[in-house]
Amino acid sequence: MNKITDYTTLEEKIEFFSLNKKIDSKQDVDQLFQQLLKFKNTDHLNFRGLPEAKFKLYNSAQRYYKGENIISGRDYDSFIEKNIELAKVWNNSTIKNYLSQRGIQDNCFAYLSIMQHNKVPTPLVDFTKNPFVALFFSSDSNVFDDKNEIEQYSSLYFVNSQYWMIDNAFQNFFQQWTRSNEKGVIKYQDVKHIPFMLLNSTNEKFQILNNISI
Repeated sequence: MNKITDYTTLEEKIEFFSLNKKIDSKQDVDQLFQQLLKFKNTDHLNFRGLPEAKFKLYNSAQRYYKGENIISGRDYDSFIEKNIELAKVWNNSTIKNYLSQRGIQDNCFAYLSIMQHNKVPTPLVDFTKNPFVALFFSSDSNVFDDKNEIEQYSSLYFVNSQYWMIDNAFQNFFQQWTRSNEKGVIKYQDVKHIPFMLLNSTNEKFQILNNISI
């Protein structure tokens, strides 16, 4: 995999996102708040804020895998699978035993959700249903540079879970899950080919609502 890169200009970034809007005035801010108030009660929208607009939406596993030059011969998916296996045996299988007590067996998403909030690299990216939570993160610890336009902005993203590609990805997962030999068993190798999914914390199939950080 190549090294971690950032967007260099707003023009470059705009090519990858729809509904782009620059906030450049008090009027823009007022309109943004009004729009977010409308979005707040919209169940199919999911939000994420980043303090610098130049940052790409890498997950922590991508950042670690690329930044640390992982040993040649271990590909990205193998790196993630190895981390899940290590989580299962960590500290005399503490996590495995904890999940088992909650009726969760071999579910990769359950392990990844715990790993995600304990500084272990995962392929997950956190989103929130509350646009104002995302707005907080987009405005937290901003570092602005007058020499480069893109470094004068932060970013607030939203994803529509009803978008057809995301909906198809979920249907693909659901078919995989229902074919499992044991209810609740979801192995990473069975879902790693799906390009992207939205994991809803309230959906019991994912088993990610299992720790206080979610």
